[in-house]
Amino acid sequence: MAAKQTTETIDKLKDQYEFAADDYLRQRGWVHTSDTPCCYWLWAKEIDDGVKIMVQKSIALSMQEHFDCLEEHNK
Repeated sequence: MAAKQTTETIDKLKDQYEFAADDYLRQRGWVHTSDTPCCYWLWAKEIDDGVKIMVQKSIALSMQEHFDCLEEHNK
């Protein structure tokens, strides 16, 4: 019984993380889209000079963390 409760708790926490990560990316201008080559679901963001990047979620999170650090540093 305890093992089932533990896995259910882990699953709920994973869901919460996924929702929070999606919200974080959207708040910072990323768009989740399948309008990509081969219709893959990717995260897209336009950066300097109109360059559009399209990457998987884990990469988008890593890049946005770096963008946030640069923005904080340049204040």
